[in-house]
Amino acid sequence: LAAFKISTMMSTITSALRNTGLWPLPMPIGIALLCYLVPPMQWINRGFTHWFHLVSYLYALTQSEFIEKFQALIGTSICIGWYAAISYDLYKYGNFFAILYWNMPSSLTNIMVQDGIVNYETWESIGTMVLSHVLDTLAHPLLAYYFWRKHTEKGGTLKSLLSWDVVMATWLFSRTWSWSHSYYNFGEFHMYYFGYDVYNITEGTLDLWYPAYTTESILYFCITCWKLSNFWKSSSKGSSKLSEDESMYDRQPSLRYSESSVSASTR
Repeated sequence: LAAFKISTMMSTITSALRNTGLWPLPMPIGIALLCYLVPPMQWINRGFTHWFHLVSYLYALTQSEFIEKFQALIGTSICIGWYAAISYDLYKYGNFFAILYWNMPSSLTNIMVQDGIVNYETWESIGTMVLSHVLDTLAHPLLAYYFWRKHTEKGGTLKSLLSWDVVMATWLFSRTWSWSHSYYNFGEFHMYYFGYDVYNITEGTLDLWYPAYTTESILYFCITCWKLSNFWKSSSKGSSKLSEDESMYDRQPSLRYSESSVSASTR
C-alpha cells in the first residue's frame, strides 16, 4: 500500500513538472526531491527490489541515461539472485515459489498462506498465486528489460551499458543495502546481510541468502573479467599498431649526410 501511494504521488508530481516545463529535473534536485518525499522508513527493512523501484522513481523525475544503465544492470542482478534463491528453496526444501507467496502484500499472502503453510489446493489460492506471478514478472524482469530497451533505443549497446562507473555504482548500491540493514538490525556493518527482518522466510532457512549473493558475485566477476579482457585486447592491438608504424618508419629511405654535398652547395 505504501509503495502504491509513493508511485501515485510520483506520477502526479511528474505530470505537474511536465506541465510547467521543469521536467526532467537535474540529478541533484531529483535526488533531493526523492529523499524529501520518501520517508526514511520506506528504505529500512525493505527488500532490495523495493530500493530498485525507488530508483525507478528517480528516473521518472530525471530521465537520466546513467539511471537507465544503472537500473538495467541492477535489475538483472536482482532477477538472477531472486530466482536463484527460489530455485534453491525448491531444490532443498521442496517449496514451490513459497518465498514469493510469503512476501506478497498481506492481502494476497493471507489467501495463499494459511496456518503458516502455503495452500496449493483451493482455486482462490491458485488464482492469487497466478496474480502474484504476474506482479512478480512486472516488478522484476520486465522492469529491468524496460530500462534495457530504453538504453538500446538510443543506440546503446551492452558494452556502453557496462561502463566502469555503472558497474561500480550498482555493486556499491547492493553493498549499501546490506550495510544499512545489517547495522540497523544488528548494530554492525556487514558486506552481506543475513537475517529474517527484511523478507518473510521460514525459521532455519537463512541459507536461502547464499544463492542470491553467490549468483550476484558470479555476475560481477564475469563482467569484470569481460571488461578486463576487452581492455587487454584493445591494448595489444594498440601496441601492435605502434610496432607496425615504427617498422614502416624504419623501412623508409633516409637522407644521409655528405660533406661533399655540403661543400658543393656552399660554392
